[in-house]
Amino acid sequence: MARNAKVISISLPKSEDRALTALARKEKRSKSELVREALRRYERKLQWERIRDWGRRTAIEFGISSYDDVDRIAGKR
Repeated sequence: MARNAKVISISLPKSEDRALTALARKEKRSKSELVREALRRYERKLQWERIRDWGRRTAIEFGISSYDDVDRIAGKR
């Protein structure tokens, strides 16, 4: 059966490797699991940053500076 993963090599300062090892032991998870989760969380963070940036640009474009403005534009007032 083919493995659905690619083995990679990364470099960490010794202090970060010790921290990763300690966390893996504490969480009873592998270092790989922790790194994969960190990558997923980082990707999600970047996605939300892009969404917030889009929201800021949209608010500027439509002159929105308060929730009252949102209600006004949505026709609630």
